[in-house]
Amino acid sequence: MESNSEYIGRRISIPENIKALYSHFYFAENSSNTTVTRTLLPSFQVMLIFSLGTPVSIKLKGKEIFTIDRFLMLGPVKKALEYQLPPQSEIIVVNFLGDATYNLFGLSQVNQHFISSFYKDCLIVIWKHIFELPDANSRAEYLLSVGQSYLCQTAPLSLSFTDDCIQTPKAKYIAEKYSKTVRTVQMQYQKKFGFSAKEYHRYQRFIRAIEFIQSCIEADRLVDWAELVFEFGYYDQSHLIRDFKHYIHLTPSQYLAIQYQVCGISA
Repeated sequence: MESNSEYIGRRISIPENIKALYSHFYFAENSSNTTVTRTLLPSFQVMLIFSLGTPVSIKLKGKEIFTIDRFLMLGPVKKALEYQLPPQSEIIVVNFLGDATYNLFGLSQVNQHFISSFYKDCLIVIWKHIFELPDANSRAEYLLSVGQSYLCQTAPLSLSFTDDCIQTPKAKYIAEKYSKTVRTVQMQYQKKFGFSAKEYHRYQRFIRAIEFIQSCIEADRLVDWAELVFEFGYYDQSHLIRDFKHYIHLTPSQYLAIQYQVCGISA
């Protein structure tokens, strides 16, 4: 949880019985007199953001700025994005898991222009309800009840194929297991998730590299870049740098310097 006297941000965990839909919720509130800016790392998940106070803005690197006065659904988030919480703003973010949005909305990649009026009307109803609730916990409980209601009224989500894809995103392995062609698996993966297995594998390698850097910071030891490159299957340091620039628009050393500043540690 990120917290001070005027800004609060925290992750809200999800019970096991609803994890077929959501990975987690995120709540943030800014009661200060200044705008708070944060950067969100790529998650390869679709997000539904509800704004419950002063409209907030969100910016994808090098792209247009979206103002959220009620709600915005976007994703899967493949690159870092920046969001700004002005004074007296509040958000709660729903992070969908795997192919949940494909099963719920028939969409794997979310573009506001293609969400039907039916789903917009549903989201307006949800927004109005959570707007009237008093705090983040009650809002999270309501969102959980919405998800639970869906699961109770429909056939279970077919996540067995999905889970294998997430754990082992290798088209050849999956094709052999399910007696499908590699091309069929690739097309089904793209259709359900909005990204290829190759894209997801690349992203997972990047996240493991981030975790390695964080472990070095926590252990107060220097990052061995050669070890990182070898350990996670990068061809060389240039390959590693390309991935960092691709996902968060920073070099590894720039990212490390920022983390030292955030943690209050001298490099």
